[in-house]
Amino acid sequence: LQHVKVWYRSIRGKIISEWTINGGKFKLNVTIPAGTTATITLPWGGAVLEGGKDAAKAAGVTKVETREGKSVIEVGSGEYMFEVGR
Repeated sequence: LQHVKVWYRSIRGKIISEWTINGGKFKLNVTIPAGTTATITLPWGGAVLEGGKDAAKAAGVTKVETREGKSVIEVGSGEYMFEVGR
């Protein structure tokens, strides 16, 4: 698979996740409903960008770390565009 888009209508609102893999980059667009938090795991570890900038400094992002070769990001509600390369 190179592209997936899914959504789930939770009790707090619609959660949307859309990802693509292209040219050695994994890109994830995600929407987290108001009043919620999420832990997002990207399949590759490394420098994570959000909106083209360092994800650790992005509004709404509370933590970025690498665990077992994967990037793990903790966020509050909002819309995010994450990217990580191999």
